[in-house]
Amino acid sequence: EVDMLTQGSLRTVYKLFRDADSDGNGKVDTDELAKMFGLPEDVYLERLVDILDVDGNRSIDFREFVVGLAAFVLSGTFGRVRFAFRLFDLNNDGLFSKEELMVAISSSEERFKATKEFQRTLSGSYWGDKRREDAHTPYKDLMHDLEARLPGQKMDYHE
Repeated sequence: EVDMLTQGSLRTVYKLFRDADSDGNGKVDTDELAKMFGLPEDVYLERLVDILDVDGNRSIDFREFVVGLAAFVLSGTFGRVRFAFRLFDLNNDGLFSKEELMVAISSSEERFKATKEFQRTLSGSYWGDKRREDAHTPYKDLMHDLEARLPGQKMDYHE
């Protein structure tokens, strides 16, 4: 039995999905998903489609969308961490490598550079002392620690 709250939520989600489905084919492709959530078109958008697209046709139908959204929303902290791990595991091998961490850091830096906050940081520093050319510099200690702990350069979800 579906309660009123669930019915209302489903209607809201259906409207969101229908509005995003710009070509009216009953599916949301990568571009439509990006517009729906205001996401940049990058490797993580592609990975999100990989995770949500159960039938492998590179588009997400309403059922896949609802199941994926419900799994994320209803799963609590543990499920969200698991989802994030799956998102960052770009090659879907069940492991998170140093290379995947570097991609995550670079992507995060690129997203930050697109923000107004970053522009204020640049303009507030006449001498450029807050700028750094290498996005990975602040993470060198983390990388060193991971290399020491994980000689195989990869960690699984439980690590």
